[in-house]
Amino acid sequence: NALKYAKATEISVSVFRDDTSIRMQIMDNGIGIKNEDIGKGKGIINMNERATMLNGVFQIESSSTEGTSLNIEIPVKYE
Repeated sequence: NALKYAKATEISVSVFRDDTSIRMQIMDNGIGIKNEDIGKGKGIINMNERATMLNGVFQIESSSTEGTSLNIEIPVKYE
């Protein structure tokens, strides 16, 4: 989607893990998502639903000049 819709030329995917959570950040340098369009796409809806099912947090930050950042944090429980 970042290539097709946002016209991004760079995409970065990072995954971090510590004792309490797993975090993923996906960033692009595309044209961003308009505020009124955030949450309308099936992909974004699905990512939010999956994060929620795992007691996680899903956030989007988007700007027409700086691209889009998707941030997901899922808590980890050790027994």
